[in-house]
Order: sequence, then structure tokens, then C-alpha cells
Amino acid sequence: MAYLQSLGLRPRDVLASIIRRHPEVLLQDVQCGLEPAVEFLRLHLGLDARNVRDFLCRCPEVLTRDAASDLAPRLELLCGVGLEVGAARKLLFHDASLLTGDLEPTLQLRLHFLTSDCDLSPDQALQVLRSCPDLMSFKVANLRRKWCFLKERMSGGNEQVLEYPQFLTKNLLLQIGPRFAYATERLGLHLSSGSGRSGPCAEGTHALQAASSHDSAS
Repeated sequence: MAYLQSLGLRPRDVLASIIRRHPEVLLQDVQCGLEPAVEFLRLHLGLDARNVRDFLCRCPEVLTRDAASDLAPRLELLCGVGLEVGAARKLLFHDASLLTGDLEPTLQLRLHFLTSDCDLSPDQALQVLRSCPDLMSFKVANLRRKWCFLKERMSGGNEQVLEYPQFLTKNLLLQIGPRFAYATERLGLHLSSGSGRSGPCAEGTHALQAASSHDSAS
């Protein structure tokens, strides 16, 4: 406990947020276990002292993982598929489960969704993941619901996913649905296929952007 308090953690945080949730932390050697894990957060994820404390309170399990054989390879895996180091660090900081869960199956399931459901090529799927790493934090069932809405209600397709992959990270009930309804009903945009072409017409594409744009008014 003394080492954890030396990081600036309050005694009640050490007890309530770390020890009670993962008592096995007490069995970790400071020099061989705790310090390397904390150094990984500092050096490899680039966290300052405040964010280290925040991360440990959110995900104390990281203190039970081996920095060299378990934590570092996860960052390397994300960078290995083309994510920029900064984007990979940000993803792991905001979604701590990726540092303690089964990262490789999680990655493969997202890529399979993009190639199977969205009919993207493997290279295109990697391109989407590089453009929007936050996709890793969403369950496939959640992504699939938004893909179905895009395809069935908005007459969209994989071209829109390639153009704006962040669409799949938006909240379907609070963002996509209401904004799409506003775009089609209030702005007078209509979805239809024109001149025998499949997929959304120009107006449908505008509706898609209005529905999913991060900068649109809620």
C-alpha cells in the first residue's frame, strides 16, 4: 500500500478502488510487478501522474499484468495493424478493458464485421479501423444495429462507412435516429434511388452527413 500511496493515491482510493476489487495486488512484488506496470503506463501510454492515478482506480487489474509479456504486446498489436502510436495510446487509456481482456479476438471480430457485414475488403477494413480506432470499444451487436439502420433506413452502404466511419460510433437512439429524422422531415431531404443506380442518391448522402456529423446540432 505504501508504494501505491507514493503515486499520490489516497488511502481510501487504494483500499476501495484497488485492493477490494483486486486483492491479488497485495501479492505483487513492488519491483518486479507493480513498478513495471506503472512504468508502462507512464512511458508507453504517456500518462502523467494524475492520469496514472485515474487509470489505476478505473482498472486496478493492470497492476497484476506483466508489463513486458502482456501489456506491451497489446500496444504493439494495435500499432502493427496501422494505428498511429498516439491513437493506440488514447484508445487503451480510454478503454482499459483492451489492456486486460482478449485484445486479439476483439480486433479480429471487428475486422470480420467490417469485411463480412459491411462487405469491405481486408485493406478497407484496416483503413476504417485506422481512421476510427474507437470502433474497438463497441460490441459487434451494437455496430451491426447501426449498420442495418444505415443500409435499410438510410439507403447507405459501405461507401459511407469508408467516407465517415465515425458514424458507427454514434448513439443510434440519441444521435443518428433523431438527426436523420430531422434531416429528412424538417430539411426536406428524401431518400430514393435515382436513374436506376443502387445506393443513396445525392440527397440521401446529405441526409447521412446531417444525421451523423459530430458537429451537427443535437
